[in-house]
Amino acid sequence: MRKRSSGERILRRLGGVLLGLLAFSLTGAASTATEPRECVECLLDRIEQCKDYQYRVNCYEREGAREEERTYSLFVKDGRMVRIKILAGRGRGSEAVMDAHGRLWGRKGGLLKPFVQSLSTDDRRVRSLRGTAFWESAAHNYLRALRERIHQPEARATLEGDPARPGGSRLLVSGPGDTREEYWIDPEPLRLRQGEIRVAGQLVVRFSLQDFRENVGLSDAFFSF
Repeated sequence: MRKRSSGERILRRLGGVLLGLLAFSLTGAASTATEPRECVECLLDRIEQCKDYQYRVNCYEREGAREEERTYSLFVKDGRMVRIKILAGRGRGSEAVMDAHGRLWGRKGGLLKPFVQSLSTDDRRVRSLRGTAFWESAAHNYLRALRERIHQPEARATLEGDPARPGGSRLLVSGPGDTREEYWIDPEPLRLRQGEIRVAGQLVVRFSLQDFRENVGLSDAFFSF
């Protein structure tokens, strides 16, 4: 029996998701409990086909009484090398990389740009206000973590059509501690566009992804300073 290619597997899964969304539009309810999981698998399969990718992130976070807004560019290659450049907000102008060996390096912008520092994984400068490391924000890592959360016994997930965007979908995930996640997904190309996380009804994370580019030919040298 011929083994299906990764592209065929994505199309097969996506077909099931789209049929489920069609059923939702006709009946007002999701057709099966597996649809949200299939949707995340499709997103993850697709991004893992990319040799490299990059995008811009606009992000808001809240931790207690503190709030933070940042804009940054994220570059990823081979699912292991990650580079970030802060465009606005805390650390503006700074850059950091995770190289092919998992080592972290950082540098500030402006006159201090030539001075490169080795960084530890718990350094606040490589993490967001709520403690998310920049490499964890890379799409493939974020989707893997989302897949794990959806598979938790206490998690409840639903997939709906997005009334604001024809063909789009909205994924809702409820977890422990009164946590609610909401994601907006574009169909062509299949891609996560926006997300929000609320805890006890309060918005603690909001992000949007823009200027997505795939397979642009990033070199290994781009992920070192």
